[in-house]
Amino acid sequence: MNYGSVCSGVEAATLAWEHLGWTAKFFAEVEPFPAAVLHYRFDATKPLRPLDPAEAETGKERKERERWHRQIAELPDGGTIPNLGDFTKIKDDDYDGNIDLLVGGTPCQSYSVAGLRKGIEDPRGNLAFEFVKLAYRTGSRWIVWENVPGVLSSNKGTDFAGFLSLLCGWEVAVPNPRWSKAGIITPAPGCFGLAWRVLDAQYTRVAGFPDAVPQRRRRLFVIGYLGEWLYPAQVLFDGEMRHGDTPPRREKRQKITRDSSGGVDASVPGFNGLNFEMFTGESKNVSPTLQRERAKDTLVYPEQPSIMSTGQSNAEICEGRSPALNCNHEAPIVFENHGNDSRIKKVKVSPAITSMA
Repeated sequence: MNYGSVCSGVEAATLAWEHLGWTAKFFAEVEPFPAAVLHYRFDATKPLRPLDPAEAETGKERKERERWHRQIAELPDGGTIPNLGDFTKIKDDDYDGNIDLLVGGTPCQSYSVAGLRKGIEDPRGNLAFEFVKLAYRTGSRWIVWENVPGVLSSNKGTDFAGFLSLLCGWEVAVPNPRWSKAGIITPAPGCFGLAWRVLDAQYTRVAGFPDAVPQRRRRLFVIGYLGEWLYPAQVLFDGEMRHGDTPPRREKRQKITRDSSGGVDASVPGFNGLNFEMFTGESKNVSPTLQRERAKDTLVYPEQPSIMSTGQSNAEICEGRSPALNCNHEAPIVFENHGNDSRIKKVKVSPAITSMA
């Protein structure tokens, strides 16, 4: 699998996909520090097309871009993977060969509930639409886009609707009363079938990586495949991701989760019991919750209980379910960076990691 990465940062995607043997054809990062990390870790070039100070909208932004130009000039020369810099200006001949997948987490400041929430009216928010344009220009079969959950409510949900509409090829309306945390959209001919889901790093784990990241980090993921919705749905709802991303309950409980009822037949393999919305270009209706299948009063896919911090040992397995997580081990050490005041704390789950200079 060949892929291109935009808004690359220090390239978490490449680190996560390293064991899969996938090949990065290009990065696109404009800030000097992450660009230096990309050069050191992945042998990337310095940004080949830095942000142009003349195109800055404010004097403050222009000075920042000028400072970045000076710092980028000091970065080492060389590198085997091109860092193309400003991804809105990527051309077909900027990198070697075709890519199968485009990945990126465009700036989230305009969508975050902690910001001014200007959405696509903010140039940073509008980069989400530039991501869509690049996906079609590169001819990618797959897309992976990540952002904060606040994008679901930005401008009353219309920003997310516009983003999805450009990808799937037909006009998607904001559902009543709001976007859910997961959904599927069928594509128009020649466009992307889509699935999206909000996940939290502290609860998400798969068989190959049984220990979740001890950080409170909720993010929205959109997966797309050219011409088909089933494959993105399998990525986010099937296989290891089937059992969901359930936060711990705050009260004791003995029974397992009730079956979803009143829904359509779960004819799609592996999607039993997951709550998501499905939009089709033909009817534009929202399907009800999928119904779980039962065979001899036993769930086809055994459920996991809520993830709790208990003293239960791994040997204490509930019938038909996996045991609760064993959290008897010492809590991880979390580093916080507050300028020159570096602190070390021992916590069970860290907040979002910030850097305040």
